[in-house]
Amino acid sequence: MISGTPTAIGSFIATVSATNATGTGNKLVTFNIAIGPPVVTSPGGVNGQTLVPLTYQITATNSPTSFGATGLPPGLTVDTTTGLVSGAPIPSGIFFATVSATNVTGTGTLSVQFVITQGAPGITSPTTATAVTGQPFLYQTMARAAFRPASPSIRRPASFPESRPRAARSR
Repeated sequence: MISGTPTAIGSFIATVSATNATGTGNKLVTFNIAIGPPVVTSPGGVNGQTLVPLTYQITATNSPTSFGATGLPPGLTVDTTTGLVSGAPIPSGIFFATVSATNVTGTGTLSVQFVITQGAPGITSPTTATAVTGQPFLYQTMARAAFRPASPSIRRPASFPESRPRAARSR
């Protein structure tokens, strides 16, 4: 019996022998070793935040020729050629996806848990504002997020006089 785990692909010729009291018999045998199916080696867990760009690279052994993913959080997609999962997830939550890598021999899969937490809102208001002394001033704080922030904060530069701004709204 010949046993083991092949580590290289190709055709290998070996002489197989059997011996008993009357002599030895030999035979040439060709062992054809093909590449095995991919084994996905990427991490099994990913953490991200809503509306914050996220990337996850699907990696695998045995020369995958294509990649796939099902059950990804909304806002994420997979490049089936490179295996790159990317995008900005929209809802928060825990998502259970299956990623895959395929070659001529078969497909390997891995279950991946995506934990998406609520990200901080992105301020979309203008970066400059002009005020005139003695005149009322209002700066509208606007935010981009999957939710309305509970309370936007206003940071006043030291050189800006103290005043009571009207309640700011965010979008």
